[in-house]
Amino acid sequence: MYMTLSTLKESIRRHKTRTALVILAGLVGFFVLLVIVGAVVLLGFQTFSYEQHDMAFPAGTSGFMSEPASIQSREIPAPEIGQDTDLEVREGTATVKSEDAEDDTDALRAIVERHDGYIEEGRRRETTTNIRVVSTVRVPVDNFEALVRDIMDRFEIEDHEIRNIRIGIQRELDEMEIIQRTFEEYGRIREEIQNLPIGEEKISLLMDITEYELELASRKKQYDRQLGGKERQADLATLTITFNQKVKAVIWPEDLGN
Repeated sequence: MYMTLSTLKESIRRHKTRTALVILAGLVGFFVLLVIVGAVVLLGFQTFSYEQHDMAFPAGTSGFMSEPASIQSREIPAPEIGQDTDLEVREGTATVKSEDAEDDTDALRAIVERHDGYIEEGRRRETTTNIRVVSTVRVPVDNFEALVRDIMDRFEIEDHEIRNIRIGIQRELDEMEIIQRTFEEYGRIREEIQNLPIGEEKISLLMDITEYELELASRKKQYDRQLGGKERQADLATLTITFNQKVKAVIWPEDLGN
């Protein structure tokens, strides 16, 4: 996607070159005339005596303005890419021994709402011997530890695991930096195109640069969504809770017949 810049620049360069050649062809005659006039003037000065008009310049210099011995250049450093910008994500799981999975799920919802969270997803699976309700809880990361304590105090926990993991966002940041720089370059190219004479080639170049800008905008939205999802994952901790309820087996009396 980004390599199309060179193709677009080459098209502009060729267009400008052709325009310059047309102008140059019209000026050739004028420059030839100047050369002829200069030659005639030079011949007229050949009889002039340089010995009678000796011009002295200071030692070590010439009659022409000399170039500086060195030219100082300053290179502006590019923004740094590749810095460590990982996000920390908190998540966990817990399994609860339950006497009534539905009632316990309602109690869980009340606890979660007290900590400014919500139940994002709930699943229920029932067999002849077991009822399992799985709830995915999302809560602000600053409230996560307090939520876990309240849940452990309220329910009979069979097992649990809390994890702190890191997710990388540097790829998204790097790509968005490149996209921003490319947008700026496209803007400069668009200005060059606008300065071209009106014609089919100018219209074609404007259509090309517009297509590249739309494609770039689509890529930017893609990375915006990816980055936003990861940032949301870091802002809201996740706890997956499974309520296990054993179902008592119902024993039917045998049909003894008459």
